[in-house]
Amino acid sequence: MATGYCNIKGRGLKFCQGSISELQKKVQSFYKGITPETPPDQIEAISKAAGERLEAWGGYWLAHFGLQGNCIVKGEEPDFTFEDTVEWVEGLSEDDIRLIQATYQSTQEFINDIPKKAAKKKIVPKK
Repeated sequence: MATGYCNIKGRGLKFCQGSISELQKKVQSFYKGITPETPPDQIEAISKAAGERLEAWGGYWLAHFGLQGNCIVKGEEPDFTFEDTVEWVEGLSEDDIRLIQATYQSTQEFINDIPKKAAKKKIVPKK
């Protein structure tokens, strides 16, 4: 399996920088309302609600942004809505869903292997 790509029932899913960024924005939107001034009890309530929302909808969003990522990489306009994605995912087998998760995870493992800081170049003064 190529890192970040899989094909399920004729639809390609690509987890690349763009699709992962969009997925992160979606997840961050679940935590709206948390600021440095937010009291701890409200942070806990917002976090709990966000976790429940992620559990319920995360797999659909993961598939949706993977499908979008593939379209963008290929230079195509997406021909589906989030609603279409939900219906498509509902028709997938457990193995297909596991493949989507594994594909996303392979991308995350690749990203984690990239050094966080570029190696500092040693500058040698000219003589």
